[in-house]
Formats: sequence, C-alpha cells, structure tokens
Amino acid sequence: MKRRFSFLLVGSIIALSVCLLSFRLALLSSSLWLDETVTHYLVSSSFGSLVERYLNFHIQSAFPYFAIQWLFSKVFGSTEVALRLPSVVFALLSAFVLYRLARRWFLAFPAFAGVLAYLVSTMFPQLGFAARPYGLGLLCLLLAFLTLEQWRNNPSVKNATFHLLSVLGIAYSQFLWLPVVLVFLFTVAAYSRQQLFRYLGLLALGLPFLIPVFYQILEVSRRTAGLAWVPQPGLANLNEELHSLYATPFLIILGLGFVAALIFERLAVSKASLCGGSWTVLLLWLLLGPAFAFLASRVAGVSIFSGRYFAYSFPAWALLFAKIVSTLPSTFAQKAYVLGAVFAALIGDPGGRYFYGYQDWSGALAYAREHSEGPTAIVLFNSGLVEANNPVFLNDAEAKDYVMAPTSPYPLPGELYPLPWQCESEGPREIVARYVSSIEQAANSGQLRFWLIEGPPKSQCREYLVEQLSSRGFFFHRRRSFGSVDNGYFARYGADNLLR
Repeated sequence: MKRRFSFLLVGSIIALSVCLLSFRLALLSSSLWLDETVTHYLVSSSFGSLVERYLNFHIQSAFPYFAIQWLFSKVFGSTEVALRLPSVVFALLSAFVLYRLARRWFLAFPAFAGVLAYLVSTMFPQLGFAARPYGLGLLCLLLAFLTLEQWRNNPSVKNATFHLLSVLGIAYSQFLWLPVVLVFLFTVAAYSRQQLFRYLGLLALGLPFLIPVFYQILEVSRRTAGLAWVPQPGLANLNEELHSLYATPFLIILGLGFVAALIFERLAVSKASLCGGSWTVLLLWLLLGPAFAFLASRVAGVSIFSGRYFAYSFPAWALLFAKIVSTLPSTFAQKAYVLGAVFAALIGDPGGRYFYGYQDWSGALAYAREHSEGPTAIVLFNSGLVEANNPVFLNDAEAKDYVMAPTSPYPLPGELYPLPWQCESEGPREIVARYVSSIEQAANSGQLRFWLIEGPPKSQCREYLVEQLSSRGFFFHRRRSFGSVDNGYFARYGADNLLR
C-alpha cells in the first residue's frame, strides 16, 4: 500500500509539473518584449550589418549569442517562436547539466527535485524562453560548476580545458555574471590550498582570451546610459526581484523546508560543510548575486540591481531546494514535500509571468497600423530604450532605427519620430519643436490624427509635447493599452478627427 502511494505521489509530481510547463509554453508565441525586438533588429539583415549594429549600438550584450541567433534566424525564420528557439535549447540543456551537477552532490530523487524547482520557477521562462543571451549564460554557468567538480576530483588537462572554456563562455555571454568565480574560488579553497593555487593559475591562462570582454566592459563604462533604466536598489526592489524568481506560495514552502532541514540536519561548519553541495556554498552562491549587485550599484552610482544582471544566483535556489529534500528523513516525506512545492508553484503562478512585464508590441503596432492614415502619416514613438536620451541617436537614420526596435518585427507605415526621454536640455527641445512643426504642416495638409505609441518607461518629454501641441489646438486622446504599451493620438477637435 505504501509503495503504491509512493508511486502515486511521483505520478502527481510529474503530472503537475507537465501541466505547469505546458501552461508556460504559451509564452513562446507571445509578443516580443522590448529587448527581444532589439535582437530581431540586430539579426534581421546580413552578418556584416549585425557586426556593425552590435558595435555601434548594443555592445553591452553578448555577441556570440547574436551570431548564433543570426544563423538560427536564417534557417528557422524570425517569428516569435523561431527567435526564442535557441534560448529554449540552451535552457533545456542547462536543466540536464543541473541534474548532472546535483547528482554529484545528492541522491537521484533530491537531484530530480532540484531540476523540477529549476523548471517550475517564475524566472526559468523569463531567462530560458526569451530571445536574449540568458539561456546561453545559464548553460555556460552550470557547465562551469560541473566541470569544476570534475576537475577538482581529477585535475586533468581535459577537465581543466572544459572548465576554462565554460568560464570564458560566462564572460562572453553575460560578463556581469563573472562574480560567480568567487564561488568557484571558495569551493576550491575549501578542499585544498595547493589546489587553489593551481586553480588561480588555470584562470590566469584564460586572461588573454578575455581581452575582447575587457574592451566590451570599457565601452559599456563609457555608455552607462545602457544600464541607467535600473533604479537604485532598496527594500522594495529586493522584494520585487525575489518574487521574480518564484511565486509566493513556493517561497513559503521553501522557507518551511529550510527550517525543517535545519532541524533534521544540524549545521556544523567543518571542512565537509564548506565543499560543493553544502549549505555554505549554496547560500554563498545564492546571496552573492544580489549582494554584489547591491554594493556595486551603491559604489558605482549606476544601478545594476536587476534580476537579469545577477541571475547567476538563480540555479542555487534550485540546488538549495534539492539540499532541503535530501535532508528530509524518509522518501515519503521527500516526495510529499516536492508535491506540495510543485502545487504551490502551480497555484501561485500557473501561466508564468510575461517577460519583464507584458509588452504587447505586436498588438499595439497592429492597432496603429489598422487606424493609420497611410505611409505619409506621422507617428510619435517611444520604445523605452534609454539611448533615446542621446540626441545623436535621434538625428542619425541608423540610430533612429535602433531606438525604434519594436518596428523591426512589427513594421509600422508612416514617418516615425522617436521621442526623447527628457526635455530639460536644449537638444531634445529642439527635436520636439521640429516634430510639432511637422505635425502642424501635416494637419494643414489634411492629416487628421497623429499617433503616440509608448512603451515602458514613459518618456518624460510627453508632458512637454502635450503642452506644445495643446497651445496649437491639438488635444491628446488616450485610446488603448496593450499590456504596458500605450496607444493614443493627437487630433484637432472635429467630428471626423476622433476615432469611435
């Protein structure tokens, strides 16, 4: 009877997990969010154009990923699902590597539970399904941990090479994740000081291969506006980022499990407890990301306190869950706990959260296309890209295409005017003055409506624009929201001017 009930528990765990993952697969066909539209813009032309656009506008991100994405797009196309396909492949491979790593530290069922916690998290679809480099970064990260364990047990040239390549993969896919090397150093040092010196020598061998990454970091430091959208960290931001990892009911189950684990297994700070798979290493890995991002943001003055910038701590949550399961006193208790956790994830967030807020650029631009007055219509556009702060980007044709990246996968007819973020200085005000003059001329020539399409965050220039157009007899009519993308239009009062 007990054996049958145990099978029933495992079957229920698998059924709930499959149900949860199937719900979240719907995200694959949803509209691209802002950064994904940038990916489409970068890979939509020739490889030479990709290199040029990357170096000019998007050097803060990972070129190897975009090279892979460019190749995939030539084979599979550039629909939402096709663009996200490489990330899905990388993310699923990372789940397999996570299991291999967990099996080195735990028995089969706790390792399986850790992979489930990884897959049912709120963060997994945001990192693993997005057409961005995060899935590749997770794969390289977990390969680096696995190959480190293999090198530690067998310091052969082969294992050292694979580990070094994995670390370089982290650097080239997400250089902001490189602080995780501190966890590697701590883990190696806990075993042997002699092995630590060998490991430092191994890392030193990789330094010449990091020269392009150093150049990338230097360029990013000169273009800090590329990170300026992130608010300075505080308790509210910490709470928000925590809930971007897992739904609240799952976090409650995790916390209760952690308390129970401390009861069943007393913590003893010994040499064994400092090694891979230990509470100490897992907690260090888990806390390092947000702690480093918090301190770096406070010191540098440019905030990097965003879940995507310290997502290298995300797999530690899953492995911590596996560790908790491994400490429970019986297999029945383990299976019952995992079933409760998966159920909590299902009821807490069944469909998975959309990528960094629901941005339905597809719907918003389709609606504007439907009501547009044709190829001569004037459309004011705020994508939310911070580069629109720079007037140079608004006066250069190629740069304008970049700051209006959502129109790459979802073309919009008409004359598109990218809106500056702020109008406190003279440069942006001159740009808005040109727009207002063009709108007046178009209105006198018979154009009835002038669309304003805004993604998050909203432009600070909007109030100035409304003020300037209101003084000339134009009034703003908010029409419709598509998630966090707003559609509205300016029109002079008249029966034929307003949409019904």
